[in-house]
Amino acid sequence: MLERRLDRFPIKEPLMDKIDSIRKWVGSGGISDHSPIFLEVSSNSPKLCSPFKVNVTWLRDDEFQRIIKEAWQASSQIEQWSMTKHLARNLICLKKRTIEWEKEKKKKEEETLCKIQFELVKLEDSDSGGYDTPESNSISYN
Repeated sequence: MLERRLDRFPIKEPLMDKIDSIRKWVGSGGISDHSPIFLEVSSNSPKLCSPFKVNVTWLRDDEFQRIIKEAWQASSQIEQWSMTKHLARNLICLKKRTIEWEKEKKKKEEETLCKIQFELVKLEDSDSGGYDTPESNSISYN
């Protein structure tokens, strides 16, 4: 029987130009009589941006669903595009609208929170000495 070590990875020259570093090592075979070989490749090429990220809670929001429908309907008028271009265009449009919508939503939530905090401070500083009201003082807890 002929024994040979298979510890090489053939890589084409154009690919080598795009790779910054390569690391190869032989692992332990464990209970097998074969030892696995591993190849680690790293590159400093820029990563592609995600076209669109979704917060799952947005999908429950009626206003966000309206924005999705509007974005899809607005770009569906252009029918000569391929499906891929159409999808990419819709996602870009939806991303812009979502960013604007999220900023507005955060602003509204902050305003609501400030109002609630103001009302709580007013209640604490009131003449009744906190949250007590004349109605709650008249209740008998026997």
